[in-house]
Amino acid sequence: MFESLYVVPLLLLPLLGWYAGRAYGMRRGMRRAANRETSRQLAQDYFQGINFLLNDQPDQAIDSFIHSVEVTPATLEIHLALGNLMRQRGEMERAIRVHQNLLSRPNLNGQQLRQARLELGRDFLKAGLFDRAERLFLDLVDDAGGELRQASLLHLMQIYRHEQEWEKAIRAADMMDRKRLGNSREALVVVQAHFCCELALQAMANGDLLGARRQLKSALKFNRHCARASILWGDLELRAKNHAE
Repeated sequence: MFESLYVVPLLLLPLLGWYAGRAYGMRRGMRRAANRETSRQLAQDYFQGINFLLNDQPDQAIDSFIHSVEVTPATLEIHLALGNLMRQRGEMERAIRVHQNLLSRPNLNGQQLRQARLELGRDFLKAGLFDRAERLFLDLVDDAGGELRQASLLHLMQIYRHEQEWEKAIRAADMMDRKRLGNSREALVVVQAHFCCELALQAMANGDLLGARRQLKSALKFNRHCARASILWGDLELRAKNHAE
């Protein structure tokens, strides 16, 4: 516990110290006095935040850091690092507060706001707030590209797997960019085959043998070596008294 109190200051001290120090050198001339006063206040708030952390007062520390380090494109990573560190420590309310603060800032561009939305979605996901996480990830799938879209689809698969919404999970997997998966492509089709097997089990439980066969065919199309699909198909033919099959 004692060592954990030093995690945030040790990680953020170089970045935040650079930022506070940089503020002293900003703009000269007629505004020098005003900037010097602002810089002193920033440094004071920053070190007050460190003091709050060392005294196990993380809520006050977060407020101090948010206040002392202005959200700009240049300092975005500092805020993201603080929020992500809170999430890793399981302090979900604080992580959510940090990332929500970013979304309220008008001076970030679209890509930076999308990054903040992804991190907020991850906060909601870890906190078990699946509906709120799903809405953010779906928005990112429609609005983002590249790695942000890919990460959002992966998180949607997690949500749908947890909620046993197998068809949605399959669709999310289908939307992924296979070129970006690299060696993970084979693992993805294995997972999709298991999603189809879950749908086949549901169909069998409802007496829909035709629907079950259709799902098992899809499973073997995704992964022709899927042993689970072959075993379920054998069970299906046994129920249908097709003993030779």
